[in-house]
Amino acid sequence: MPENEQTNQGHLLLPDCLLKKLLTYVVLGLLTMLLSISMCFLDNNPIYLAGAICGALLILAGIFIVLEFRRGRFIEKALLCLDVYKKGHSTVEAVFRDEHDPPDYFTFHFPKSKDSHLTQGAVYIIYFRSRNPNIPVAWTLI
Repeated sequence: MPENEQTNQGHLLLPDCLLKKLLTYVVLGLLTMLLSISMCFLDNNPIYLAGAICGALLILAGIFIVLEFRRGRFIEKALLCLDVYKKGHSTVEAVFRDEHDPPDYFTFHFPKSKDSHLTQGAVYIIYFRSRNPNIPVAWTLI
């Protein structure tokens, strides 16, 4: 494995799309905690500490992404997008295939807000959990 894919301790670095998701969780968690604790002191009401707990849970979700990736619980596949269609009010379903002969077909459910990022005929690297293969964790266009 090339040197740029490992840290000094020998652990694998996160791919860019998983790192972006991790940073999003951590930044949102820290901002939520900061806002909640500030509101708690300004209003002298401890009920705002519930927001700090939510922020801590966001940070914990980011940590679990790293742990699951290092334990090999994510499957990484380079797939060709065949079809993208809306399924319901908040979900977009996309059909992908790999490059094997005969090809394997995969169907993923994406949030509707990510609809504009999926292009038919484009190749994506998709990361998904082996225990929940229809919901991608992260993806990036090649």
